[in-house]
Amino acid sequence: MKKNLNYITFLVVILIAGYFWQLSIPHNNANPAANPGDTVNVIFSFDNETTIQLKYPYSIVNPDNLFIITKKLSQQQGWAFNFERYETMGILITQIGAKANGEDQKYWQFTANELTPLVSVDNFYPQPNDTIEWVFEESEF
Repeated sequence: MKKNLNYITFLVVILIAGYFWQLSIPHNNANPAANPGDTVNVIFSFDNETTIQLKYPYSIVNPDNLFIITKKLSQQQGWAFNFERYETMGILITQIGAKANGEDQKYWQFTANELTPLVSVDNFYPQPNDTIEWVFEESEF
């Protein structure tokens, strides 16, 4: 019961912070400085046991958000992929590969260029040549 309460509290704090941070970011998702062939670099760190780096093509015309990018890369790799959608807060990735949130009190978290965005994955639009890292670890919150 305490584990579930901690998990729910963690999710609520993250989602509230992300919601308010998302309100303050500009919503112009296209980057006119992007060049054909630009990519988004995505690193998956599975509990510090295995690290896989993949490239995802960046589109100037129709840029994908991090949810779409992660989902497509997971499908290409044949990994399990699960998420939860919260109506007003956005999407939370709950499983990539064999690692699912809550296992050993670890959760999927992402950084962009070594910074932690406080926004849900469906509201985060990586820019050309950004490095996104998905890490399965205990929460710092």
